[in-house]
Amino acid sequence: MPDPPHPVTDSKSLCNGHLLKIDAHVTGSRPLVISTGDNAPTGSISLASNVLQELTSIEKTQVKYECMTQTDGCYELCIGEGCQIPRWRIGSVILYNICTETFATSVAADSVSAAMTEAISMWGEIKGVVFKEVGRDDPATFRIKYKKSHSSHPNVYAKSFLPRECPSSLVVYQKALENTSYLANILAHELGHIWGLRHEFAPEKEKYLPSVRIGSENRQSIMNYFDDLSKLQVGEQDRKELAAFYAHGQAKYEGLLIVNITAPLHTW
Repeated sequence: MPDPPHPVTDSKSLCNGHLLKIDAHVTGSRPLVISTGDNAPTGSISLASNVLQELTSIEKTQVKYECMTQTDGCYELCIGEGCQIPRWRIGSVILYNICTETFATSVAADSVSAAMTEAISMWGEIKGVVFKEVGRDDPATFRIKYKKSHSSHPNVYAKSFLPRECPSSLVVYQKALENTSYLANILAHELGHIWGLRHEFAPEKEKYLPSVRIGSENRQSIMNYFDDLSKLQVGEQDRKELAAFYAHGQAKYEGLLIVNITAPLHTW
């Protein structure tokens, strides 16, 4: 299949945020979900984040695995052409580096680096988009850093982001490092967000952040939530539907505008 045309929509400042947090023990199945959102004034970030955290706090104690993505995000009303679907531009090389100084030991930093490589291999090759680790001080699209725990949600394993031009981080918390056998699985889930995928249940459980579905129901998708980390597995259906998302060559999907993000380079 030929590469999709590039001039769908260019993002000049797609810094809109999404708070993606486990809010209950999830049953049933949903298909892969493409992230959507729109631009909003940055002044609303702090207040909006509090609102979203409140919305997603229901029954959180029932869940053993928690992923929090874009906790610094905006809450917007999505109207008309304001609804967008971000993804990386075909031909992008997504560079990332490990902020080794944030980890307690070099062994911990090395384990995250190795797990990230494994997580990338779990997803396989998506035509035209490549992830590559670079040196600590080299320019990169995003960084991976360590924090002991999230200030308000101690059970969170990690948080990441959706495709955007703003400086971004994949944060690994201590809870993830305490589960080294499944660290790659955890990072594979977060990598799904970085690809542009929302949680499986977003249309039902995250209605405050509009989304559309791609593909069919997939009870075992890596983008679902499970009470056992061993169930976090990238399946063949995940890979096929992600490939279909990036192969979609039209300007819109399900009526929402596709925004192709040119991978930015930042230094920290």
